[in-house]
Amino acid sequence: MLTRYVPRSVATCRNWAIIVAWLIALPCGAFADDLLSPGDVLDVSAAGLPDMRLSSTIDADGQAMFPLLGQLKAAGMTLSELRERIRELLPTKVFRRRTPDGREYPVVITPDEVTVAVSEYRPVYLDGDVARPGAQTYRPGMNVRQAIAVAG
Repeated sequence: MLTRYVPRSVATCRNWAIIVAWLIALPCGAFADDLLSPGDVLDVSAAGLPDMRLSSTIDADGQAMFPLLGQLKAAGMTLSELRERIRELLPTKVFRRRTPDGREYPVVITPDEVTVAVSEYRPVYLDGDVARPGAQTYRPGMNVRQAIAVAG
C-alpha cells in the first residue's frame, strides 16, 4: 500500500486538501439559504392590493425601511426569516383604501396574502486577472468559481 511509505501527516494533509477542494466546488446555496446583505432590494406585496407594493433597499446598517412597518433589521437574515417577521408585523397595521368618492375604509391583511421577494441582489466585486473587473450581478447560490467565469 502506497500510504504505508508516506508519512501519516502528508496523507492526512492530502485528504484534507481533497475535502476542501470538494467543498469549494459546491455552490453556496447547498448549505443554507443565502443571507440578506446591504444593497439587496426587497419587495413586499399583498395579494389583491396593488396599492400595497413596498420596495426597500437594505442600507449599510442592515436596516430596511418600509412605510407601514418602519425600520426592520434585514441583513444577516434569510429571506424566509424576514418573510415570517413581516407576516407577523403587517397584519397588525391598518391599511386604508379610498373609494372613488373619497371615503376611506380599513383593509385587513392576512399573513397568507403577504409575499416578500428579493428583486435585486447586491453586486459582487471582482478584481485581478479577469476580462471585466468590477461589479458583477449576484445570483442566489453563486460561488467564487462562477463569479470569475462571469467576469471572464
